[in-house]
Amino acid sequence: MFTGNAIVTTRDEQTLRLDWGSVFNHLPDVPVAYSVVVGTLDGSTDVLDLSYTSGHTHDVIVPTETLLTPNPTELFIKVRCTDVTGLSTVYETTFKL
Repeated sequence: MFTGNAIVTTRDEQTLRLDWGSVFNHLPDVPVAYSVVVGTLDGSTDVLDLSYTSGHTHDVIVPTETLLTPNPTELFIKVRCTDVTGLSTVYETTFKL
């Protein structure tokens, strides 16, 4: 279900735009939903926990600190793509701050 492409990230000051539109390979007429989590530690959701979106972009405010990480140096990003049949695939990556 992957295309082989990575998430496109664009940073502007404290905003990080995530675009996963070219990451997943699915039929154009088959609806999909995405779940997105971003954390300062692998598996955490201290930056973003977006449980459902049909879009393929989202802006994240890059924190200068969180309760888990006083001085974050990396963000852990996971995007799950789920189609109407329930088939899902998770794409994982990191972003150095």
